Amino acid sequence: MQRGQLDLIDYQSMPDGIYKWIMHYQDHHNKFSYLSPLTSKEANEVAIRLIEIFTLIGAPFGSVERANADIKNMLSLWMKDNKSTNWSLGLKFVQMTKNNSYHRIIKCTPYFATFGKEMNYGVGISSIPKDLLSHISTEEELEQLWKNNIEKNSPEHIQV
Repeated sequence: MQRGQLDLIDYQSMPDGIYKWIMHYQDHHNKFSYLSPLTSKEANEVAIRLIEIFTLIGAPFGSVERANADIKNMLSLWMKDNKSTNWSLGLKFVQMTKNNSYHRIIKCTPYFATFGKEMNYGVGISSIPKDLLSHISTEEELEQLWKNNIEKNSPEHIQV
C-alpha cells in the first residue's frame, strides 16, 4: 500500500502577498516533503497542487506534525537570514534543505531515497574549490570568482 500525508499550515497571521497557507505533502515511505504556497485552503487549489506533485513523481509511496514544526522553524530562520517576510519565496529553499537532510528512520536523505543519488547544487559541483565557495557572500564575488576560474582553466592557460 502506498501512502502519503497532506497538511495545511496556517500563515493567515503573516500573509505573503496573496499567500496565506502552506501545503505540506510528505511521502510516508521516503519522507520526501513537497511545499507549496496557497492563497486559500479550498479543495480545488489543494487538488491542483497535488496533481502537480503526482505528475512530477507519480503516486505516493508511503507523521507530518513534527515535520510541520520543523518547516515553520526553518522558514522563520530563512526569513530572518534573508531579512524578508516573503515566506512563499523561501519555501522552495526550505524544501530543498529538508529533503537533503539525513533522516534517521530511512538512514539517508529523502532526496536520495526518492532519486537514488544525492542532489547536485549547481555551482557547488563546479571546478571552483568548496573552500572558496564558502567565503562568497555576494553575487558579484561569485561572478568574479567564476570568471577567474574560467580564465585559469581555459585551454590557452593549461600547460601541457
